[in-house]
Amino acid sequence: MRPFHPGVFFLFGQGRLHLCRGQPATAIEYYRKALQAQNQYRNLHQISFWEMAVAHFALWEISESLQCWRTLAAE
Repeated sequence: MRPFHPGVFFLFGQGRLHLCRGQPATAIEYYRKALQAQNQYRNLHQISFWEMAVAHFALWEISESLQCWRTLAAE
């Protein structure tokens, strides 16, 4: 598979692709990279936290999922 461009939208897309393919651990890596890549689009941060919460839950990492939900609640 050809890697995506390292821009925030491509990193988020890569995370979504891995989540849809049933690879939540890899998806979390890309969502974290997307969070670090920019700070202008707060809505992308919120979507990334939402998807990371779901991915952590899929891995049965309940405390990590809860941290993401709490971050969203604080926003």
